[in-house]
Amino acid sequence: MNGLANSPGAYFDQTDGGFMPTPAAASPWDAAHLSGIAIGGLLAHAIDGVSDAMSVARLTIDILGTAPSTESTVTVTTRREGNRIKLIEAELSAQGRVSARATALLVRAIDTPPILAPLAYEQPEAYPDSSPTGRAVLQGAFQRRIVYGDIRTPGPGAMWSRTDIAMVAGVSLSPLVRATMLGDMGGAIGSALPVKGFTFPNLDIAIHFNRMPRGEWLLIDALTESAGNGLAIVSSVFSDREGVYGRGHQILFVTPR
Repeated sequence: MNGLANSPGAYFDQTDGGFMPTPAAASPWDAAHLSGIAIGGLLAHAIDGVSDAMSVARLTIDILGTAPSTESTVTVTTRREGNRIKLIEAELSAQGRVSARATALLVRAIDTPPILAPLAYEQPEAYPDSSPTGRAVLQGAFQRRIVYGDIRTPGPGAMWSRTDIAMVAGVSLSPLVRATMLGDMGGAIGSALPVKGFTFPNLDIAIHFNRMPRGEWLLIDALTESAGNGLAIVSSVFSDREGVYGRGHQILFVTPR
């Protein structure tokens, strides 16, 4: 099956054979392929289905190549089953090739003293709306409020974001899926190079969690660094209205246009 599904309220429609992307899932670098937001969100959706009552402590996603905007399948395997630690792997495949692989490390949950960093910025309502306008398909998909920096200007930045459509049609967004989608946005708000002169798609998404985020509005504060050798590293801090819930990194593949 080729082409795109046309659900207005989701990144993917579920089919008998897997998941069919809608136009919202297209990459900003090449509309023929899936975006990191769509790749990460779909893998997180699959991991959600088997993560049971344990806490996700780390999620890493390796993007192994471009993922075509065609029907995709996701397979989930438990690599380690234990009472205190569990390791889950999920693979995204399309056209006979694995495009991305996610690994989730889960740990048992017990009561211990909390040690959490407070929210460093004001609540999202304190900042003006700067939701996407460049791609018509993304209008209404998510909202964003820029705290500092700018999507189109190189330099560190922070923004609140709220996703308003489902990852998979008919399935409510879970905290893990919301967090994973936001984890792909560091290279945009924290970019170090001008988009007109360079491309810099990410090769991975890695998030360490203190806890799962709460609520719909989530904040990312990101900084990109590069030694000038064709790659860059994005370092991000993730917060919700209550404070910091995780920290993450991305590797960017930097290429002059």
